[in-house]
Amino acid sequence: KGNLEEHMTEALAASEYNKYHICYLHDNPQPKTEFDTSGAEHLETFVVDGVHYLAVANAKTGSSPWPSFVFVESVIYRWDNGELVLHDQTSVTYGGYDWEHFIMDGVHYLALAIHDTDKTGPNRARYRTDSYIFKLNNRTAKLEEYQAIETVGAYDWEHFEIDNVHYLVVANFYAQSVVYVWSKPLDKFVEYQQLGETESRAYDWEHLIIDNVHYFVATNFGPHCVVYRWEEGYMVEHQQIDMTSIQDAHHFVVDNVHYLAFAKIYNDTSYEVESAVYRWNNGTFTELLRVKTSGAVTWDHFEINNVHYLAVANYASEKKSRVDSVVYRFVNESLVEHKRYETDHARHLAHFEIDGVFYIAAANAYASGSSDTKSYIYPYPERPALCD
Repeated sequence: KGNLEEHMTEALAASEYNKYHICYLHDNPQPKTEFDTSGAEHLETFVVDGVHYLAVANAKTGSSPWPSFVFVESVIYRWDNGELVLHDQTSVTYGGYDWEHFIMDGVHYLALAIHDTDKTGPNRARYRTDSYIFKLNNRTAKLEEYQAIETVGAYDWEHFEIDNVHYLVVANFYAQSVVYVWSKPLDKFVEYQQLGETESRAYDWEHLIIDNVHYFVATNFGPHCVVYRWEEGYMVEHQQIDMTSIQDAHHFVVDNVHYLAFAKIYNDTSYEVESAVYRWNNGTFTELLRVKTSGAVTWDHFEINNVHYLAVANYASEKKSRVDSVVYRFVNESLVEHKRYETDHARHLAHFEIDGVFYIAAANAYASGSSDTKSYIYPYPERPALCD
């Protein structure tokens, strides 16, 4: 009995301390964390054995928003006693555009999309290069190059699993997108299906499941985005959505209703355009709402205390050199502006939680005349219910 009482007293004390710690951080928000990036395009957060990591796809270096200097490593940071420290970097020295973390048979992998190089020559030589799959060492969590796959202006990797089979699909901008399947006998991914036009101008792939059916959304430069469904082991076209210059589609669910948020970057004359949210209705996606954005490139969805939020990374505006990225509350199928963050040509936003504290990370591509700049991590000041 005495041991039980002591255990309960210790547990209560620990619970009160954790409550105090969480509430203090929310009531006294810490300044943003800055970390070095070079033309950052994408952030990928993941956890291995309780340790939190942040992978940064660095695309370029130099003194222009679109520099030709693409010799830059992509990197991985880790959280160490509340500090963000450099953990590892790739041996790849070209323009990284996307990281995709996935797990197979208990092993952690990261796929890196390489968009372009310094090559010259015909047949899109600059963009025809290898993208890479890395395996994380089980002991050190360091990157080990595992497989190289030729891509043509790759923007994005998307991993998915169906019936215990693992797949990767790559968004090639200057070629067809390609689905790869994991071959256990060959111990590598092999080509499985080609999709889209000869030059698909693909930006992003998004995988979602509705009523046990697998769907995939391919966004591209134009003239429309395509929704595919998985049928008899292959992707088949399900729906076309007439939107151009869509860089990202983000799937989210609220009250068992499925939505897609589309980030539109440009309309041939201006970055000041309207992005859109679509709703799943009777087997297809239909437009629900539009919202003004400034060169939108990605959406992120997260939920805190049963409140749903959508955050958009705004990249550019003709009206000013620096444009905020914005967090909205999703209320009654409408967007209500909630908070703005200062970002510098933001290319991606990612949310994550560590020890009960929520954060938003912003990948900044260009600031103060250089692609070699700082990206930011903001503690998200949303007061938890336990602090009321």
